[in-house]
Parts: sequence; structure tokens; C-alpha cells
Amino acid sequence: MARKSISLNTLRALPAAERDRALAELAANAAAPRNGQSAVLDARIRFFEQQYEMTSDELHQRLRSGQQTETADVAKWLFLLEARNGHASAAR
Repeated sequence: MARKSISLNTLRALPAAERDRALAELAANAAAPRNGQSAVLDARIRFFEQQYEMTSDELHQRLRSGQQTETADVAKWLFLLEARNGHASAAR
């Protein structure tokens, strides 16, 4: 089971190798997406991709080329992509 918390006193009492392992476990647990957030983000992104009939990569290309303007929906879509990319980076 993943460790979710540890008191400072307990941490101080651990041998160095166990302390390092406990801290690494805490860091990995903190970086992991919570409660299926990645799946929710992916589903919301797929909704926009289906609605606009293009992939997220195509959206970026069209924005760069000026073929697509940034509407409120596009801004939401971009926000979801950034949120998902943050989760992906943190999970590595």
C-alpha cells in the first residue's frame, strides 16, 4: 500500500536508506493523478476533438497557422490539454 503521510518524528527515527525510500514513495504518491483525473481529462479532451472533428495536434497546428481562432471553447480545450500534460509530466 502506498504511504500517504509520515510524521517528522517517525521520519527522523528511520535509518537513512528507509528514510530515502519513504520520501521517494511519498513524492511518487503526491505526483500521481488522483481519483481518475487523467481519465476525466482525456474524456473531456475527446469531447472537444469529436465536436470540432480534429485532433488536439491539429488544433495546435491550426492555431499556429491562423486557421483557427481562440474561442471560449478552444480556450477550455487548451486548458484541459495543459492540465493533462501536467499530470503526465508529474507521473513520470
